[in-house]
Formats: sequence, structure tokens, C-alpha cells
Amino acid sequence: MKYVIIDERIPKEAADTLISLGFRIFKLPRQRNLPLPIASHTDIAIARVGKRIFTSRAYREENPELFSEMEENLPFEFIYTDEAPMGEYPLHAIFNCLVIGGKAFARTDALSPSLAEHLQCEGYDIIKVKQGYPACTVLPLSGSLAITSDRGMARALGSSGISVKLISDSSAIALPPYPFGFIGGSGAVLGDTVYFFGNLSSHPDAEAIAAAIADSGKKFVSLMPKSDRLFDLGGAIFYDKDVNED
Repeated sequence: MKYVIIDERIPKEAADTLISLGFRIFKLPRQRNLPLPIASHTDIAIARVGKRIFTSRAYREENPELFSEMEENLPFEFIYTDEAPMGEYPLHAIFNCLVIGGKAFARTDALSPSLAEHLQCEGYDIIKVKQGYPACTVLPLSGSLAITSDRGMARALGSSGISVKLISDSSAIALPPYPFGFIGGSGAVLGDTVYFFGNLSSHPDAEAIAAAIADSGKKFVSLMPKSDRLFDLGGAIFYDKDVNED
């Protein structure tokens, strides 16, 4: 069985396509007291580091059935922290951490202490960045290649030896009421495939993005090939027991 954890607001067409591809979908509900546009975003609600998933104890207590189902079906260790996303930016981004190439990029003054401690214990170099949403602004294709429109993140990645394809911000990535969303929030990787929530062809830099994906040895799937946009859902966590994952 294949699984995906994603924002409950995933468009129906994208969800139907995933189901047709054999995925079971776990939909993340809105978290109270968070800005509505990101209140059920995957990278706000949870963080995955290897075979562990971090989220707040309060979020699990609000959604016991969902988390019980995930615990029963997914081979992850779920770690529930006393810290919870809350308030204004960047305090609600405590789990928004980009893990790539043995490094973790995070706004350290907002990062969950429990997550930070785990990263340090597991030997990750924690790279301090100004961006509070590093996991949303960057789409990692491998341990050495990523795509982003955030120039600050591009510099931080490049300084850490990670090649970057820099693209433009675009309203083709929808995150209303904001003028645009981010490439990392509009897609996620499983094995050799990048799944996009919407239609990659709608992005003005679609050819460059597709070329970077090909350079990484991967292919891509647009889950809504007739759509005129991509949708920033805060990324997703995919799992397939038949796929070798990092």
C-alpha cells in the first residue's frame, strides 16, 4: 500500500488522481489559532526526519482517530512534543525544517527544541536561515540538488554545497489570499517521482523545473494536468514500502 499525508484542502481532482495511483490519503485538519491559509499545511503540522515524524501532542489529542490510523499503517515513529505551533510568524513554523544532504535548514529561533535536539543527536548540521518556511520555499530533488525561488535559501544551500535551480516567484502557485505560494509547498518526492499538486506546465519556469527534475534522475507527475495553476499545500509526506527512500 502507498500512503500520503497532506493538507485536507487538497483539490478533489488531485486526491482522485492519487487514489487512482493506489495511494491512501491521510488528510491533516486545520490547527486552531493559526492563519487560515496555512492552518492545515503539512510542513506546519508535522516534520519528518528519516523514519520519525514530529508533531505536537495537542494536535494529536485533537485528532486521535487520524493519528491512530497513521500509527497503525505507517512505519514511522511518531514523536509528540509539548511545543505546538501558535501565534504569528515565525512562531507557528516550529516544525518547518528543510532536511537535505545531511543538513537541516531552519530558523533556529522558532524551531521546536525537541526537533532541534533530535537533529543534533542524529548528526545533522543545523544551518541557521532567516526564512521561517524553509521546507515550503524549497523543493529538494536529491541530497545535492534543490529548486527554490527564495534567494536567501539559494545562498544558504549553495554555501552548503547543494546545487540550486533558482526560479521566479509566480502567481501560478496558488496560496490565497497571498499573491503566490512556493514550489516546495506545491510538490513532494517519492522515489524517482515528483508529484505536483496541480499542473506544472502552468508555471512560467516549467521547462527549467522539468529540466532540473530530469537532471536529478527523476520524473514528474502533474496530479491535475488540466489545471491552470499549482497549489501550495505545504508539501506532503509520501510513503511506499516498495520504494527505497533516503
